[in-house]
Amino acid sequence: MIGQRHSRGEARLNFLTDKYLDEYKRTVGTLEGVLEKLKAQTKDVTFEFMIESSAVFSSNIEGNPVDLNSWMNGKLLKEKSQPKAYQEIQDLIDAYRFAKTNSPTEENVLKAHRDLSRQFLIESKREKYREEPV
Repeated sequence: MIGQRHSRGEARLNFLTDKYLDEYKRTVGTLEGVLEKLKAQTKDVTFEFMIESSAVFSSNIEGNPVDLNSWMNGKLLKEKSQPKAYQEIQDLIDAYRFAKTNSPTEENVLKAHRDLSRQFLIESKREKYREEPV
């Protein structure tokens, strides 16, 4: 449906027809076909890459300066320019991997918290609920 306004300001709805549907299907294809093409285009994207890129972008939101390109290049180098920033991302990746392979029990959530907070919480605060306000 497409809405139109008349000169008097009243709304009027027009219903679309299937007049161009066959041409659209010939040009674009079916939803299933589009999904298959998308799957073929992303076949080289591994789950590991998705975890790593997610960790990098999540860390960026929290102020980590390492971008995805730097992370990928840094994986190849022995020395990294900002070791703490890189380790923070690696800790988050480790927590994601842990979450992927362990059921979401309270104990496991706290263990993941321990892993991902190594770089920014003192040891006595890890794997525990926060008691003070943020």
